[in-house]
Amino acid sequence: MRNTVRFSDALHQLFDTDCSVLLEVGPGRTLSGLAHQHSASTRGCLVLQSLRHPSEVRQDSNVLLNAVGRMWQAGVPINWDTLHHGEHRCVTGLPTYPFERQQFRLDTVDIESPPTPEPLSATIYPSGEADVEHTAPASDIEAAVAKAFGQVLGLSEISTNDNFFDLGGDSLVAVQLRALIRETVGVEVTVRTLFESPTVALLAKRIDKQDPT
Repeated sequence: MRNTVRFSDALHQLFDTDCSVLLEVGPGRTLSGLAHQHSASTRGCLVLQSLRHPSEVRQDSNVLLNAVGRMWQAGVPINWDTLHHGEHRCVTGLPTYPFERQQFRLDTVDIESPPTPEPLSATIYPSGEADVEHTAPASDIEAAVAKAFGQVLGLSEISTNDNFFDLGGDSLVAVQLRALIRETVGVEVTVRTLFESPTVALLAKRIDKQDPT
């Protein structure tokens, strides 16, 4: 308790062991932000929070269940009986084939020569999430916000769907972001606005409503 907190060394040790998931137990995103900013951090390690930040307008139960779902998706074993203790749950069988999002109609299918199905392919994502396509800014405001995100977070490429806090932003970095947006866009953004609209697209939409100069 009285010695130096070697949090960076602890994270370095975790990243060296090829950990796949880091879960912050407690309110907020302080430790998650430090993990994202660590020099040894990689996108292959999933960083999650178990509770919302006090400024976030979300249910704590939603944050927790979202974290549980993403951990399960990343391969972390979950004790479902404990999670749903005292609740009545039903087991639902799912089809064994993949959802390929192809439409088939009787009036368009050639019964004599049905289409040959393409071979299935498996794609492995290191973080347990699907690879989200990069979305470029569609307006000058989105471009300015994306550039501000990149400057304060030290990132060269920002998508409009990127979340400021998931990229490693915290309350201290948010102060820098607010000042940069005020300087470049001419609009004052509150910290609460950042928590309510943490992505480039959402924040640009909020700024656009304030008639930026």
